[in-house]
Amino acid sequence: MPYDSETRSAMTAGRILIACLVLFAFSWFKSCQELRLRLTGDTAQGQYQGVESHSGRRGNVTYTAEYTFEVEGTSYRGGYGINLADAERELAPGTLEVTYLPSEPKTNRPSGHGNWLWISLFLFFLLACIGFGVQTYRQAKADIARSR
Repeated sequence: MPYDSETRSAMTAGRILIACLVLFAFSWFKSCQELRLRLTGDTAQGQYQGVESHSGRRGNVTYTAEYTFEVEGTSYRGGYGINLADAERELAPGTLEVTYLPSEPKTNRPSGHGNWLWISLFLFFLLACIGFGVQTYRQAKADIARSR
């Protein structure tokens, strides 16, 4: 069934809006943990435990700096990706400051190692959803006015 250009453009805008909503929901889910750490996180002193290597596909080797810290007498572990060249520099001090969620200390990261990617994508897709939603609403309103 052939569609006129107005219908095709409305369908395209609707598809873009749906894609933005899906990406918005996914980025919201991924950024919640980082936002919770930034807003309600507490800090503790941690101890480096060493560097662990992981072999990936195609022979790639990645390294994880592992650490432990205590909250109210309970020990927790954490880790973050590291370049082998940076291992000596990062692990030399022996201690680090860890940010964790007081309600869930298993959710933690070294202080200063925030991930802005998901927060940035969340904000971008939020604005994109609002923009496409307003555009789609205006187009639908104009189509209704034209048909009367």
